[in-house]
Amino acid sequence: MTAGRHLAARLALLLVATLAALLLAEGACSLLTGHGLLRWIAGPPAVLDAAPPTDAERRRAAANNPGPYAVHRDPLVGYALRGDSQLELFGGAVHSDAIGLRRRTGPRHDEKPLRVAVVGDSVAFGYGLDDDQVLAQRLEDLLAAVQPADAPPIECRTVAVPGWNCRNAVAFLLDHWTDLLPDIVIYLPIHNDLLDTDGVLETGHRRPAPDISTADPWLSVEGTASWPFVRALVGDDITALAALREVTGPNALLADLTPESHRRYDDNARLLSLLSRYLRARDAKLLFVAYEPSSYLWHLQRRLLAAGTAAPVLPIFSDIETDMKLPDDPHPNAQTVQAMAAWIADDLLERGWVPMRPDAVLPAVPERFDSVHAPPRSDEEILALSDATSEEARTQLRSVADFTTGEGLAQVYGNLNDDGTVGTRLMLVLARTGTTLDIELAPVPERLDLTPLPVSIEVDGQQVGAAVVPKDATFHERFELPEPDDPLAPVEVRLIPYRWVALPIRGLTQLVSFKPVRIAVTD
Repeated sequence: MTAGRHLAARLALLLVATLAALLLAEGACSLLTGHGLLRWIAGPPAVLDAAPPTDAERRRAAANNPGPYAVHRDPLVGYALRGDSQLELFGGAVHSDAIGLRRRTGPRHDEKPLRVAVVGDSVAFGYGLDDDQVLAQRLEDLLAAVQPADAPPIECRTVAVPGWNCRNAVAFLLDHWTDLLPDIVIYLPIHNDLLDTDGVLETGHRRPAPDISTADPWLSVEGTASWPFVRALVGDDITALAALREVTGPNALLADLTPESHRRYDDNARLLSLLSRYLRARDAKLLFVAYEPSSYLWHLQRRLLAAGTAAPVLPIFSDIETDMKLPDDPHPNAQTVQAMAAWIADDLLERGWVPMRPDAVLPAVPERFDSVHAPPRSDEEILALSDATSEEARTQLRSVADFTTGEGLAQVYGNLNDDGTVGTRLMLVLARTGTTLDIELAPVPERLDLTPLPVSIEVDGQQVGAAVVPKDATFHERFELPEPDDPLAPVEVRLIPYRWVALPIRGLTQLVSFKPVRIAVTD
């Protein structure tokens, strides 16, 4: 017994000494090489330690992400829903599938179905609605109820995500063609299609970000870019806000008056023409659904007509009235979506794209929607509406963008933060009421280290000069405008700072470079 206890004590002592030696070696190895001893023994970490190698493992790794979105592999798509997840999105219950789309709620079928894809952004997605209330599911239910017994079952898929633009939606459909294989594509063009693609934060939420698929990725066009700043100018004063709307000018991005606006409309038309040709080559049908009348729709249809894009257009609403919207948002409510589905179903049946029993009848659309059902438009009417809306915007353009009063700020394209600082670009449109451009710029007080800051000044794509924003004053100078080909054409101004920095603004880090004070066209 004594010998046994003595041996055990010696083994324990040896174990303690070995552990101590290993700890010392681990510390020395980490100090000298920056890596622990186990790294040298076991080799570098496997790929799995750095990033999940398969899509299924990525979805599992992101399952606890608080945000509803995930980065898509194709930068032309940008983002989709977080895959295989149960989400609450804008008040609606959403269940996503493996490729990041909303799941169907209808039954699965063993035989080959007739597949319909409803493609677009938040309207097609069903913003604020549950899975069984969205346009695709309502359309599927209506069509399935009137099919002949021997017809293939019908499946309608939502191929849409809130915030998508035309490029995102078309690219996703083509990327996942073999997953979707639609026989019919219903595309809903919305003015959001002119905007840039959002990025996705590490939390899974959308954010404005450079869009590498655009001509100038640093521009980051996101709607009426200046509106948060305009709101900040007047706060919660509703009367002041209404008065300010009277002087902010038209939305220049939608007006189709300038090179940047032209380019974005042209790109949308090109993508939709590509989609039309792609579908025809695969014996699939394409229907454009005009959700509501808009200048965007008229200018886009003008281009589709010029390109000979052979796809019918189904107008839906002539107006979206208050009771047709969600209680706290302008998107359509479930009853409005049901009316849309009924009109689309009727159109598909009338065209013979979907079979129907001879004795079947679609449910009538409630009379409430009769007064807002849009009539079809002839090609001549489309061209006339496109001309009229552009001319109206031209006459409303202001010749000044004043960042102290808010005048003309709806004519700003992008990169204006809500404190009035510029990020990576400032782009705006002004009425051509003179021959010189008057520019006043100020430094960002919190980052005077940026100064002196060179800023390139372009007009209609031509450099007309440069500003240097000083440290202790404002830059104020006039530049001669280049002679335009069209004397009625507006002036499109792009300011390009030499550099920028990240700065917290009201708790949110933004890119900043300078502060515009006033930019105007003068005599």
